[in-house]
Amino acid sequence: MKAFAPLLIPGLLQTPEYARTVLEVGQRAEKFEELLTVRMERQALLTRADAPWLLFVLSDHVLRRQVGSTEVMRGQLERLLSLASEPHISCVRSR
Repeated sequence: MKAFAPLLIPGLLQTPEYARTVLEVGQRAEKFEELLTVRMERQALLTRADAPWLLFVLSDHVLRRQVGSTEVMRGQLERLLSLASEPHISCVRSR
């Protein structure tokens, strides 16, 4: 699977805090919780024994744009580093 992300970290790579910040804008509370739950459950795909090979191309803007607090971004960037060390996941930066 290949994905290009020019605006936000893709949902499969998001931390719960980053996803919460992105999803809660303009959503009703009950819909927001449903969307957040589905997004986090979908990430089980990354840890399956037969996990697919994934390539994510992230624009430089996505990595520099602060979404939420400094702590939210720190956690998100740490997660990206951790996921990029997995043999079936590649994250590359485009300028």
